[in-house]
Amino acid sequence: MDPKLTEVSQLFQRFKAAFVRNDFDTCTTLLSQLKVLLTQFRSLPPLFEDTPNAIQELSLARDTYEHAVVLSVKTEDQDAFERDFFQLKPYYTDAGNRLPPSPQEHPILGLNLLRLLVQNRIAEFHTELELLSPTALENPCIKHAVELEQSFMEGAYNRVLSARQTVPHETYFCFMDLLAKTVRDEIAGCGEKAYDYLSINDARQMLLYTSEQELLEYIKEEHSEWEIKNGSVFFQKAKESAPCKEIPSLQLINQTLSYARELERIVRYLIVIVRKDLNQWIQQIGTHMIIQEGVREEILYYNVQVEKSTSSSQCPTFAYRWHEHIQQYSSVEVDMSDEIAIGLIPYA
Repeated sequence: MDPKLTEVSQLFQRFKAAFVRNDFDTCTTLLSQLKVLLTQFRSLPPLFEDTPNAIQELSLARDTYEHAVVLSVKTEDQDAFERDFFQLKPYYTDAGNRLPPSPQEHPILGLNLLRLLVQNRIAEFHTELELLSPTALENPCIKHAVELEQSFMEGAYNRVLSARQTVPHETYFCFMDLLAKTVRDEIAGCGEKAYDYLSINDARQMLLYTSEQELLEYIKEEHSEWEIKNGSVFFQKAKESAPCKEIPSLQLINQTLSYARELERIVRYLIVIVRKDLNQWIQQIGTHMIIQEGVREEILYYNVQVEKSTSSSQCPTFAYRWHEHIQQYSSVEVDMSDEIAIGLIPYA
């Protein structure tokens, strides 16, 4: 076996031993060393070179990053989770056809969805969801995250909190606790906008707490601006301290009127150009035109239509149609390249 591969394998075994006994400080130190050593393997992303030990190297790197993701969950480090997950993801997508399926793939993909839900990054949640295969969407770990998002969007917060009892994997408990905090923050934000005050019992029920002490601790830690007196929670102080964003209405009106004036100038300019060019074409063709029945009526008709035209979208259309009719009755080729080049008349 390659000496480098042997060294990394032995270090990974030490990492797993520390991981099993929950020695997270040692795990963090060994993980940093492992990541540095893995950069020596040219078979790993983004190179994917076909080396003699490519399969073993890819498998070892995937196992390392899977453990790193779970470690970040246990240490409640969401930034580390995001970094480790994106380092792991190419092993599920780009190297998926070179490695056997990992039993940790769907639980980790579900964890990532749950993390996005905890951080209230709903758009990114759906983006990641669209990248999953139909088979992955049927996995219980993925379905659990999807059902949580649906309940969250529907405002069925009681279902979100009760879902902690039915998690499909043990690593989900940490994010479920964080999701409960996100849910309560959403409820609190709506509550302080909807009410001036609530009784402590009503506030406890609204925030889905089982005891008054839990409510008081939450207010102390997260909403110190709320005021508790006479058995009620007052939100008025929070409303007064919230900055009021003023809409610059006069500025918006002036900008809109300015845009309207500029559009009117453009329309008038186009009408003048089309009228001038039509008169020049008539003079150019007048002495060379083959006299046929109806041609003078066509010239008169289109000249009148341009006079009546009031929008820039009509002018090029009339000019182009006029040119088609003139070419039908005339033996003179009218040069329209300049008008086509500036975009006044569409190219046929």
